[in-house]
Amino acid sequence: MSPLKGDAGFRYDPGTGQVTVALNFPLFRIHPAETQFRRTTWSLSRRVSETLAVGSSVPEIKGAIRFHTSGLELLAMLVAGANGITLNYFPSLAGGTSYPCRLIEPGGEALNALRDSSDRGKLGEYEVPIRLRRVDGGHFDGLFP
Repeated sequence: MSPLKGDAGFRYDPGTGQVTVALNFPLFRIHPAETQFRRTTWSLSRRVSETLAVGSSVPEIKGAIRFHTSGLELLAMLVAGANGITLNYFPSLAGGTSYPCRLIEPGGEALNALRDSSDRGKLGEYEVPIRLRRVDGGHFDGLFP
């Protein structure tokens, strides 16, 4: 078991009842991101470009789940998120603030890329980079100073 303790976590419902995945450490290296579909075309001379943006940008966060000791629990949550189930991120499970999210990354074959955390792998702890998007299109206010 990791010596780090936190009360951050995820909650989700795969259809068999609510599941809570408590994290030993809050999301690591968390930073804001924006996504928008853009297509850029260049003239034949490569001197002029034109960019077409469709819709508005969507706020996301990128970070990593780190020092997690239960690989099967983590994999089950990631598979549920990849299958479209809403993952609710709680910076503090004791607090009331939650962020209902869709898992954008990892997905597909990347789900099988659970890896040992670079400095904690000998203790069987996992590190997984993730990217989350709010279900309601809102921002992640309160996660950043």
